Amino acid sequence: MRYTQVLIYAALLLVALVAAYMSWTHEPPGGKGDVVVIDADARQLQAVVYEEEDHTVRVTRREGGDDGICWGDTRKLSVAPRTPDKVPPVLNPEGEGDDDSAEPASEEPEEEPEKIEEIKSFRGNKTCDKILGRFAPMKAIREFELLTDEKLAEMELTEPVATLKVTTARGERSFEVGGRSYGTNDYYLRDASSGSVFLVESRVIADIKGGSTRLMERSVFDFKKEDAESAQVAVGSNRGSFVQLNRDDSKTAFWAAADDTSRAHDAADTLLNKALRLRALSYLTNTPAGLQPMARVEFAGVDESLGWLEIGMTVDSEGAPIHVVRSSHTSAWVEVSDTMGADVVDGLTELFPS
Repeated sequence: MRYTQVLIYAALLLVALVAAYMSWTHEPPGGKGDVVVIDADARQLQAVVYEEEDHTVRVTRREGGDDGICWGDTRKLSVAPRTPDKVPPVLNPEGEGDDDSAEPASEEPEEEPEKIEEIKSFRGNKTCDKILGRFAPMKAIREFELLTDEKLAEMELTEPVATLKVTTARGERSFEVGGRSYGTNDYYLRDASSGSVFLVESRVIADIKGGSTRLMERSVFDFKKEDAESAQVAVGSNRGSFVQLNRDDSKTAFWAAADDTSRAHDAADTLLNKALRLRALSYLTNTPAGLQPMARVEFAGVDESLGWLEIGMTVDSEGAPIHVVRSSHTSAWVEVSDTMGADVVDGLTELFPS
């Protein structure tokens, strides 16, 4: 009887221990959490770097604007497209002189695939601004302590494939990026110095990992079309002043010459509307070689300057035209689509025919 009771108590104790362990390691529902990982404010944050073997994303804050400009730099290695292997010519199509005893040609060792390095530098968008805010201060959903090797392996922290480095005025903190929790897809991080393991929201890692796809500012302007009350266009020695009428109603709004507001100026209306719809495809790290300036446009609101736009052209290594623009918002030259760029250049010619 006593032996049976001992077994029952042992079984209950085992169940209690398992339940306690499961409760300890169980991830609570998602949320920002109250665990402070890095105690710093936005003014102290200097850089956030996410790095994998073939992929690096660095986000910093540059001077400019009221709170500075979020800036991104990415490096990515990708496998170069392979050209189809050449098929050897058939020297004996009729099979004459076949020799079955001929030894097969020795197989050459397979070459390592060639990799292409792509480096981008760009102004960050609103997501980029939000990312910096998530690291100053940086919070976690929860913190783990005294984890077993099996649990670390389950969290994919035994052989992490990525690192996260956060630099503030107080120094640099380095973390190993593990796998994602079941159900919530939040990430596990391990402090490289203390060994503490944290669970952070999915977006903390996912957004910065997305690189230029998620972080690049593609808008050329930081104002809306209806905010623009006037525009000054300069093409060489030619100058033109225009105003936008009915700008609060997109269906009836039009651009007219400043000295004749009775009707739309068709060439200016087409040009300015297309210029305002330009979108950045990629940022150029330097001023394009052989840049040919085309025009400058300055937009203004009722009582304030809204921003400027410079338009230019260059050619690629094969001589094909590339349309580029730089604005007060992009802070750098950016490439725009050939279609939109060509439309704007054609519009300049219509506005000031030679």
